[in-house]
Amino acid sequence: MYHIIVNPTSKSGLGRKKWEELKSLLLKEKVTYNVQFTRVPMSAYKCTRRITNVDNGTENKIVVLGGDGTLNEVVNGIMDYGHTYVTYLPTGSSNDLARDMGISSDTSMLIPKFKQLGESLPAMDLGEVKFKGGRRKFIVSSGIGFDAAVCEQSQDSAIKSILNLLKLGKLTYLCTALKLLMKRSYIQAELYVDGSDEPLHIKNMLFLSVMNHRYEGGGFMFAPDADAYDGYLDICYAADVSLPRILFLLPLALRGKHIGKKGIYTLRCKSIEIRTDSKQPVHTDGEICGHFDSITYRCCEKLLKFV
Repeated sequence: MYHIIVNPTSKSGLGRKKWEELKSLLLKEKVTYNVQFTRVPMSAYKCTRRITNVDNGTENKIVVLGGDGTLNEVVNGIMDYGHTYVTYLPTGSSNDLARDMGISSDTSMLIPKFKQLGESLPAMDLGEVKFKGGRRKFIVSSGIGFDAAVCEQSQDSAIKSILNLLKLGKLTYLCTALKLLMKRSYIQAELYVDGSDEPLHIKNMLFLSVMNHRYEGGGFMFAPDADAYDGYLDICYAADVSLPRILFLLPLALRGKHIGKKGIYTLRCKSIEIRTDSKQPVHTDGEICGHFDSITYRCCEKLLKFV
């Protein structure tokens, strides 16, 4: 039995269109499945908990039609990672996971993956952020500061709806970022890397991104060397950057050419604690999980069986 979770409204209805294509193929291939549609936020999370809350060694084979946000709900809803296998068809606005891994949005390309669900494959790392009152895993990236503020503004913006209709949804992040730059604020932060007692003191930080994959924000290659199978998180942060310099660096980040430029700093670690002088928005895979002044990240090695 295959469990299919569909976000029908992703990218202005592309999710439903792709489901209709997939349904025809499944009928032709005589595949047995159960499909559930997301209706409201956290629907995919609750659905995944129901599917995987079975303590009998049964293999849970989950297929997701949605964007990075829908996939984030799924990985957070898994109750039994040891017996759960996941694959997906990208139908979102950003699709940064698909961009990094070369996953096609061609529905016919998904059918062969059904047969791989349950096979022995290398397990993917996940990131996890811990904050006051909870914790949340992420598959692509997480961040605090300006990039999270952009995600927060982008989620329900009119710009996103218009760009999706024009098939330019990946530009939502860029358009929102340019709008928010005019009222940007800087952060004073302390970073405790891999349990160190001595913090790195960061003045005038604009944002900090914790990357499991290379891309975020609809195609910005913030971490060109990130590898979701190496047991490490790749950190990219910007500090002491003026508005003209930000405008210079943004286009470079689309190709990962911002690395090494003045004002851009990188780290690689297994865990990092971040303390800031004020509460800041925090996102996981583009979804806001709150505003905090103290958070801790860690790499959950080889956790997700992803086809």
